[in-house]
Amino acid sequence: MNITLRTILKDSDPVAIREIASDTAFFSEAEIATAGELAVETLAKPDEYLFIFAELDGRVVGYVCYGEIPLTSGSYDLYWIVVKLSLQGAGIGQMLLAAVEQEVRARNGRQIFISTSSREQYAHTRAFYEHAGYSLNAQLTDFYTIGEDECIYRKNVL
Repeated sequence: MNITLRTILKDSDPVAIREIASDTAFFSEAEIATAGELAVETLAKPDEYLFIFAELDGRVVGYVCYGEIPLTSGSYDLYWIVVKLSLQGAGIGQMLLAAVEQEVRARNGRQIFISTSSREQYAHTRAFYEHAGYSLNAQLTDFYTIGEDECIYRKNVL
């Protein structure tokens, strides 16, 4: 499989992002809309969010959205990492995450934070981050709703 990565946002990317997020059958309609909106905002105001896209035969099959946390020194948030359902498990997510870590280091970043849910649905997601060397840094009780905590992972990338 010949996956290529790109960092330049295209006008067609908001639609591709929504399609990939929808394809996973994992995200709510509000989450899918938000994911696409971040790309729309970035097209209007570059550098608001940073993106890396994974493409196969010229088609977007995965992406990651991240950015520097305002008022910090070298801390970054990873907001979204999504891979087309039929290609999950093929290493594309790992490739995207490694690319983010490389980009953060190139920008003199020192750490990456990733927030996710404590719901059972996200167990695979949490395991993916842990396998990539991220540690649970904090857990905010009842953050999203009663019984659903926010799990905040962190990795030093220096």
